[in-house]
Amino acid sequence: MLRIAICDDEEKDRENIWSLVHEVEEKWKTEFYVSSFSSGEALCEDLEKNKYDIILLDIIMKGISGIDTAKKIYSMDIESYIVFISSYDQRLRELFGTKTLAFLDKPVNAKQVEDVLLQVDALIKKDKENVFLFTANKVQQFVYLKDIIYFESRHQKIEIVTIDDRIIIYDTLKNIWNTLESKDEFLMPNRSYILNLRYAYMDSANSFNISKLDMKVSIGRKGKNTTTQRYLEFLRRNRL
Repeated sequence: MLRIAICDDEEKDRENIWSLVHEVEEKWKTEFYVSSFSSGEALCEDLEKNKYDIILLDIIMKGISGIDTAKKIYSMDIESYIVFISSYDQRLRELFGTKTLAFLDKPVNAKQVEDVLLQVDALIKKDKENVFLFTANKVQQFVYLKDIIYFESRHQKIEIVTIDDRIIIYDTLKNIWNTLESKDEFLMPNRSYILNLRYAYMDSANSFNISKLDMKVSIGRKGKNTTTQRYLEFLRRNRL
């Protein structure tokens, strides 16, 4: 089930988009969870407690604009895909960066809405294929890689810290790194941690900052150049 947020300060436009989303819902014979908001402020307040797969966001609104709303969402480490609703030309669109999934031109039509929902649905399914498998209580389980913030080695145990949970497993960080080294979003800055670069950034030559948890992780002397190079390669491939 896709979770969709619609944010537009014009009631008529909100109702139009809601109607088009409902058409796709009926065509796909599925059910969406849809919420609508009349301002960026209201949307950001709701995002503190609710999650959405996709946010359909008008650019020009009273109060804070769609651009400033998107910046606020990014600063909150929200993983939603953002689709701007606008009449901006392509040159201006390029300024918004790769975190923007798409643009819908006003007046929005049914094909635009269905195409972007198909795109999001495919991305979500792809994310679900990327999982970390582990055994706990003699049962094989998994967690989505995109939800993992970091792994920490603790006295022959590993703590997996995710956006929603903390999981203890019996393994070694070396074994886990052998599994994850091919995933460019993961990095091992020292012998005690593996970080997900979705949530960590290098704040100095000697440490990473995990802003979501207000914590720092030091960079080990051994392999420091390799760590820095891997981080820079991640930034190049995922330039915002």
